[in-house]
Amino acid sequence: MVTIIDPHIRRDDEYYVYKQAVAGAHLVLNKDGAVYEGWCWPGTSVKINLDFYFKVAYMVKATARTSGVMMG
Repeated sequence: MVTIIDPHIRRDDEYYVYKQAVAGAHLVLNKDGAVYEGWCWPGTSVKINLDFYFKVAYMVKATARTSGVMMG
């Protein structure tokens, strides 16, 4: 058995994950500010922008260090 990690999401207006990502503005944008699209199985795909997640994770850890609270 092989585990495949694929950061792409199928661009499909009927696909729940895609609809939620669009609604929440969580997708990577191109230089023109439009949603970046590429091709990956099973076809036209988009990528989730994880920048916000990593910024929040950093701030939580930084705040925990300065407040004396130990985080995992």
